[in-house]
Amino acid sequence: MCESASPGRTANPAQGSAGPSGAGPALALGSHLDTVPDGGIYDGPMGIVLALGAIEEVGPENLPFPVEILCFGDEEGVRFGTSVAGSLALSGQTRAGALDAVDHDGITLRRAVAEYGLDPDRLLDAARKPSDFLGYVELHIEQGPVLDRAGLPVGVVTGIAGSTRAWMSFTGEAGHAGTVPMALRRDAFLAAAELALGIEAIALRHGVVATTVARRRAAAVAGGRTVASGPAQAAVRRPRPASAWRRCPPG
Repeated sequence: MCESASPGRTANPAQGSAGPSGAGPALALGSHLDTVPDGGIYDGPMGIVLALGAIEEVGPENLPFPVEILCFGDEEGVRFGTSVAGSLALSGQTRAGALDAVDHDGITLRRAVAEYGLDPDRLLDAARKPSDFLGYVELHIEQGPVLDRAGLPVGVVTGIAGSTRAWMSFTGEAGHAGTVPMALRRDAFLAAAELALGIEAIALRHGVVATTVARRRAAAVAGGRTVASGPAQAAVRRPRPASAWRRCPPG
């Protein structure tokens, strides 16, 4: 059904094509292969499977123009923190030093790409020109409950949400959780919790979406369950459909 392109030249795991060859720009279909922990097993791969199904239903021989199926890798950035790495490679916008990113096991992205069977030094070869495509269509799960609660089967995307991310570290003073008086504690985790609650209140007040994830580094403290946190970290992610709204509103 699809003729696979050589994976050795691209930064993404797979790419296929169907329809008349050499007939001009192609319609691109597809999505990303990776997802986030507990974020929905169909987050990404559904768009690839349904693209294949659509071509099979129509029949490659009946396509009036070429169709390419794109399968992006490392869009979510869970392992290396390099969000939309596959899309950046396809658009020729790979960031300097991207291959030096390291995962929690100390493995670099360069090594992971090589172990997968791709050539990390040819990362830029994945770049395509806008003129190569008629357009891009991606079917994706909603990643939220709005359509389900409204009883609607499908929605149309009206904008692409870019994200502003920030990591913050809180430094407190570790102490015994059962004996240090509350007024004398410097609990970094509680400070991070106050940040999360404040961001939630701002987001609700302005009708926007913001995510705060706090992480207490209790593993570094002996007897972590009975210790008021010394260090703590929090990540803030603010998706925005337009760059003018990337900054958090006052208040």
